[in-house]
Amino acid sequence: MDSHRVWIWIRNIAIGLVIAAFVAVFGQPSGSTPSGAVAEVNGELIPRDVFEFFRDLTASRSREVLPPNLDPAEARKLIDSQTMNNLIYRYIQAQEAEALGLRVSDEELAQELAANPDFQPDGRFDPQIFERSWRRAGFESERSYTEEHRRDLLIRKFRRLISSPVRISDAQVREMLLRERLRVRLRYGLARAREFRDRVEISAEDARRFASEQPERLDNAYQAQLGQYQQPEQVRVRHILLTGEDALAQADAARVRLTQGEDFGALARELSQDAATRQEGGDLGFFPRGRMLAAFEEAAFALGPGGLSQPVETERGAHLILLEERRAGVDKQLEEVSEELARQLLRDERAQAAARAAAEEMLARLGGGGDFDAVAAELGLTSEETVPFGPLDFTIPGIGRVPGLKEAALTLEPERPHADRVFSDGDSFYVISLLERDEPDPGTLDNEMALAREQLESQARGRVLNQWAESRRKRLQQAGKLVQFPLYPAN
Repeated sequence: MDSHRVWIWIRNIAIGLVIAAFVAVFGQPSGSTPSGAVAEVNGELIPRDVFEFFRDLTASRSREVLPPNLDPAEARKLIDSQTMNNLIYRYIQAQEAEALGLRVSDEELAQELAANPDFQPDGRFDPQIFERSWRRAGFESERSYTEEHRRDLLIRKFRRLISSPVRISDAQVREMLLRERLRVRLRYGLARAREFRDRVEISAEDARRFASEQPERLDNAYQAQLGQYQQPEQVRVRHILLTGEDALAQADAARVRLTQGEDFGALARELSQDAATRQEGGDLGFFPRGRMLAAFEEAAFALGPGGLSQPVETERGAHLILLEERRAGVDKQLEEVSEELARQLLRDERAQAAARAAAEEMLARLGGGGDFDAVAAELGLTSEETVPFGPLDFTIPGIGRVPGLKEAALTLEPERPHADRVFSDGDSFYVISLLERDEPDPGTLDNEMALAREQLESQARGRVLNQWAESRRKRLQQAGKLVQFPLYPAN
């Protein structure tokens, strides 16, 4: 028996064992509908467990891309949206593949999984390890997990079939590698508008003129700061909550101890049954009317500063209340604060203009050969340096994301180190100058060419496929065959 026939014989035995193991562990495919779904694509449901699996993958890949200070709720929306779009494209491609007659046999699926080292610690497929894998991944069933593997293979066939040949030249590959490996370091001058505010003088006449000429801006500012001008009366109290059949008797005894000079906070930590405030000495912070139980609120607002209530009964038990502080209500109408707001808006506007002017002046002096640090100091700008960064960095350390700044920085050369314009994120203005530019040696890139070419070709094919899938998606939406279900229960 020659080596080729031996290999075929071994392969067939291995595949047979894997298929047998699948049937033993998973059983025959059933036609049951998944218990939950997040979308329906052309009559096919996307199960929730599939969505959650891919959402976890998307989230893990997004950690290095999303801004670190992004609100968690916003981050979740972005990740959910990206996951849903990718899954819809995925199902559309698989459906189109089947419509073209493409199929993935059980043998092909078994061979794919048999080649996965995660499922074969000793070189053979292990059903128990496979089961742990799909359970750990959060799938509701073995079938759901294996069908996603089958869908992967089907989509690969489809992509090979419809993707037009992509040719990437050596020059394109080298350009990508050189661009991605580039590192630059900057010196930058920073003019913050808030640091120019104290230098701006606003006369009463200027404020009145602004108020009369800009009523809409004034009203918008008033509405944005309404909490400062419209506030109800508030009190800050501490309380001790006592519960049980003898709660009132406990409260009377505790009140005696307080009148004899014991500290309210210390006694609250000792006696109070309110777990939420006990360790804070019973401190409830400030609150307006309408937030607390009626009897408690009435007693609290009736006290004077430093006043101690008699025991107050509510549905929670008996309370002793100490008034720490009272804030009078505020009710200032726009007419009363219009000049104050006008001064504020004018000062912000002029401070921003002054900061921009200082940055523009610095840029002009640098163009005339001025020393960076000396010019910055003379004009009142902060002079700082960055650490090295490159095109793949999402933000510039120390600067963050400023529109156009990173792109301009990467084009600077030692022969022309200064950018030709000022960059701004709204409140701050940046003048940048190149300190270092570190480019890789083209001669060292040969070993990376093949992998880089594969990445570029894959990206190009992906763009073609996504354009096709988006076109198909729009047609399904127009035909009413694409439905997305709520991801989370309504509040």
